[in-house]
Order: sequence, then structure tokens, then C-alpha cells
Amino acid sequence: MPSWHDGSSSGSILEEFTALDHAPATTDDPTFYGIADDFPEMCRGHKLPLRKCVAFEGINAGRKFYLCKLGHVNNCRFHSWIDPEWPATMKNALARLWEMYNESNSARIEERYESSKMLKDLAEEKEKAVKKHACLIAETNKFFEETGKKAMEENRRRIYSEAEQEEQMEKYIEGLKNEVEVYKKGNEEFKNLLKTQAVVHKEKQKKWEDEKHALKEEKKKLEYNLFDLFNAIDSNKEKIKRIKAICDE
Repeated sequence: MPSWHDGSSSGSILEEFTALDHAPATTDDPTFYGIADDFPEMCRGHKLPLRKCVAFEGINAGRKFYLCKLGHVNNCRFHSWIDPEWPATMKNALARLWEMYNESNSARIEERYESSKMLKDLAEEKEKAVKKHACLIAETNKFFEETGKKAMEENRRRIYSEAEQEEQMEKYIEGLKNEVEVYKKGNEEFKNLLKTQAVVHKEKQKKWEDEKHALKEEKKKLEYNLFDLFNAIDSNKEKIKRIKAICDE
């Protein structure tokens, strides 16, 4: 259990532990930090001024204490508490919080382990994929090499048959020339046919215009004849009326 100073040597009441006590982890507190210049005691190991700290570990989280000036690495261990122990309810709450924190840490560690295992599996899969890729490259190179040989053989055969190909090409060109001549001849005949059809169409057009003019003239003559006929009918009607009048007398 902790003990308290009676103030005879330091003038303050502190909860003191032995040099073997554990120094808890700390957190930053802007109201309590730096060297404890106002505290006359020195650390037990180095006889150096003490450093102000605030615990951030377990059921003592939040309690102020003094620690060796050299810190956690080279210090002469925990020196003394300033704040008294927390009430039991506070300790239980802190214990539960740190338990939850540790469980979360354990879960994260487990997750990291699973992630590292997954990374290992991925590395193995990558290695297999690299080997498979190397095999594919080798097979592809082999395929291209064999294909190149076949292409070279085909080129040799083509070179050997170059004369035959030239002869076939000449025949093909000659055939094209003949087709061009036939096309030119057919095109000329088509042009002549168009010209002939144009002349015939022009003659038919002129004949149709002449016939149309003749029909118009004939129509005029018929109109004149009808007019004369109607005049004659009217004259005859007048003559008949006069004859009838004479007969009636």
C-alpha cells in the first residue's frame, strides 16, 4: 500500500513507492508539465530534479505524479504520486474502459495478423502469377519463333514463285486494260444512244407542238362554224315565224 510523507523532509504530502515501482504511461496536460522546480526532492537514482507527469494507464489514469527527469527510458523508476487514489467506482470505470481498450487493441492486433496472413497469401499468389507469367512469356516467344520460321519459309516460296506471280500480274493488268476498253466503248455507245434519243425526243416534241397548233386551229374553225350554224338557226326560226304568221291570216 502507498504511504504518505509527513512533511519533515520535503514540506509536502506525497504518496511514495519504492524504486522498483512501475512508471505508468503519460499524457500531455498543459496545466501540469515540465520540471518540478517548486518541489525540493530529487529522484532516488540520479539525484536530479523531478518531472511533472499525468498518468494515462489503467485505474490510475488522470493522476498526477513525479518521475525522474530522464523520462521512461533512462529513469530511476517511478518516484511518487501527487493525487490520491481514485474512488472505487472511478477505478471500476477506468478498469472497464481500459479493458475495452485492450480488447479493441487485441481485435486490431488480430486484424493486423489476419491482414499480414492475407498479404502473405497475396505474395504467394503473386509469386505463382509471376511464374505463370514467365511461362506464358516463354511460350509466347516460342510461338513467335516458330511463326517467324514459318513466315520465312513462306517468303522463300514466294520469292521462288516470283516469276509466276509477275506473269499472273501481267495477265491481270492486261485483263484490266481490256475491261477498260470495253467500258470506254460501252460508254461511247451509251453517249451516242443518249444523243440519238435526244434528237428523237426533240423531233417528237416538235411534232407534238405542230399537232397541238393544228388542233387549236381546227378548234377555232369549229367554233366559227358553230357560231355561223347558231346564227343560221336563229334566222330560220325568224323565217318560220313569219311564214306561220302569213298562214294564219
